[in-house]
Amino acid sequence: MKVSVAARDLKRALNTCNEVAPISSAIAEEKTGVLIKASGTNVVFLSSDGNMSFRVEIPAIKITEEGEALVKCSSIATSVAATFEEVEEDAQIGLETTGKSTLLVSGVNRFGKHSRKFPLLNPGFFIETPSFDDTKATQFPAFSFMDGVNAVSHAASKDVSKLNFNCIEMKLLDHEVIFAATDGRQIAEFRKAAEVKGLRGSFVMSLKFAALAAKFTNPELDVVHLYVEDDKEGRLLFLKSGGTVLVGSLLNATFPDYAAFLKTDGFSKAIFPKETFLAILQGMQPTVDVKSHRLVIDAKKSGTAMLSTSSISGEAESSDLNVSTPEDFVLHFDSHLLQGTIRQTKGEQFEFYFSRDAKAKGVLIKSTKDEGFKAFVCSLKQTD
Repeated sequence: MKVSVAARDLKRALNTCNEVAPISSAIAEEKTGVLIKASGTNVVFLSSDGNMSFRVEIPAIKITEEGEALVKCSSIATSVAATFEEVEEDAQIGLETTGKSTLLVSGVNRFGKHSRKFPLLNPGFFIETPSFDDTKATQFPAFSFMDGVNAVSHAASKDVSKLNFNCIEMKLLDHEVIFAATDGRQIAEFRKAAEVKGLRGSFVMSLKFAALAAKFTNPELDVVHLYVEDDKEGRLLFLKSGGTVLVGSLLNATFPDYAAFLKTDGFSKAIFPKETFLAILQGMQPTVDVKSHRLVIDAKKSGTAMLSTSSISGEAESSDLNVSTPEDFVLHFDSHLLQGTIRQTKGEQFEFYFSRDAKAKGVLIKSTKDEGFKAFVCSLKQTD
C-alpha cells in the first residue's frame, strides 16, 4: 500500500477510530488496531472494541498502490496528532507499507520533514466494521440528534454496570423525536418536532454510543442517516454522518416509564434567574458535603431566596437571590444534580415546579425559552 492523504483528514480519521479502539487486549494485539484500506479513490479506517465500531472514509490525494495495513491505533493516532499538530492547510502525509513489515508515515510540519514507522499486525485477526447500506437508511435532522443527546446525557448514570440507567432512549415518531435519560435520581427529556423519514420506534443506546454519535455528527450536514439491523447477538444501530459510520449494539433493556414524573398538576411554579443562580451555586460547590452534596433552597413569596450549604469543609450562604413564587418553600437537593439540569435550560430564567406535599419527591425544571426540555430532580430528605 502506498497512498497520500490530506493531513487534516488523516488526523480526523485516526482520532475518531481511537475513540473506540482498546489500548490493550488479552486476546490479541490485533484487537487494538486500526485497519487502513486503500482502493479506488478513497482510504478507509476501521476500529472496534467489540461493542462499537467506527468506519471513516476519506478521499485520497493519490493512491500509487492499493492495499491494507493494520497497526496499533493508539500508537499511530497519538504520534500523528503530535507530529503534525501544526501543518499548512494543504499539507499531505504519505502512508506506505515496507518490506520490513512496517507502516511508514511521512510528511512535513513547520520544523521540517518527519517519518514514523509502526509495526504491522496480522489483519486476519481483525473483524471489519460492516459497510453502511444506504438503501436501508432513514434520514434524521442532524441538529435534532445532537441537541437531543446533549440535552439529556447529564441525567444518565455514569455507572456502566447499570444498563437500564447508563443509556439514552430515542423515540422516533411520525412528526417528533424524543430523547430521555435517567439515573434513578433525576430524569431529563428533550422533544423536538422533526420529519423523520422511515424508521419508527423506541431504541435504547448506551451512553457511550450516544455521546460518540453526537460528537461525530457533522453539524454542517442537514441530516444523519441511520437504520437498525438484527444481528445474531442482538440489534445493531448504524449511524452515518458524512464519511463517518458508527455501529453499535442497542441495549436489550426496558427504559423506565417516567411520564408521571414530568407532570405539573398540583405543583406551584417559581421562577429563578438562571445565570445568577448558577453563579451562586458554582461558588458554593467547595463547601458542599462530599457524599450528599446537600444544598438548601429557602425561598420566600416576598421575592427573595437564600441558598446555603454546610459540611466539614465549611459553610456557605447566599441571600437576596431574586425569585418569583406564590408561596414560601424550603427544599434540599444534591447540588451537582441541580446544577447539571439548570445548565441545560435556555433563556435568562428557568421554571421551578414544586410541591410541599410529602408525596412529591422532587421538582420539575423547565426552560422558559424551550418547551422541548423538561427535567425532574429528586429532593433530599430534610435534616433537622
